[in-house]
Amino acid sequence: MATKFYWSTDVTGHHPVCTSDLAMHGDVSLLSCILMDDGGVGIDESICWLDEGVRRIDYIRKNNADTMEWGREGWIGLISFDTVKIFSSHDENYSAVIETNVFEECLRKWIVFIKEKSILAIISI
Repeated sequence: MATKFYWSTDVTGHHPVCTSDLAMHGDVSLLSCILMDDGGVGIDESICWLDEGVRRIDYIRKNNADTMEWGREGWIGLISFDTVKIFSSHDENYSAVIETNVFEECLRKWIVFIKEKSILAIISI
């Protein structure tokens, strides 16, 4: 399984892109959707919220909490100790499940990719 991060440029600017075959719903990677959901504020302004996702995962693990939600405008992750259910904020049935440790690894690498302005990153999990 592979997840790929790269930058794309269009008329609105320079944007990070994630493609993945993880957390699929049909032919759509919901992992990609939640990582790229910047809440309309732009990706540079989203880094603190991405970091918050990592903090919530850490909190669940350290405190043996049941679940916590983390997400933005269109996508939400329901984080538990073992799994993250990623779903549309418009339709909870449009969802996919991924292991929490895999989700965390992708989230952490996405943050590093954005902060370092890397050209390309390919992650095999």
